[in-house]
Amino acid sequence: MTRGRAPEDQGMRSIFFVTALCAGALALGCNPADDTTTGGQVGEMQRGTPQDDAEAAYEVAMQRIESEHEAALRQCETLQAEAQDQCREAADARREAAEREAEAQRERATM
Repeated sequence: MTRGRAPEDQGMRSIFFVTALCAGALALGCNPADDTTTGGQVGEMQRGTPQDDAEAAYEVAMQRIESEHEAALRQCETLQAEAQDQCREAADARREAAEREAEAQRERATM
């Protein structure tokens, strides 16, 4: 004998909850097919100048590079003391190389 509700009741309860959640989202205007913030043009992206696009891509790349570097440094902390310095140096070298590549891509995009 199981405690609580029968499995069928729990399944119906889950379906009801999901349905209510979706209905609430639609009522709050979360319907992506009726997006009025873009003038009804869902999926249309405004583009800037090539320089603006290159700068935006560069900023995203730099944020990604920094996040990856921080994660690598955290991983280095899990190593034994003698291996940590080499790990940090390798992480720093990877970051510097990635930064140089991001800068080169930005330069190529704005030429």
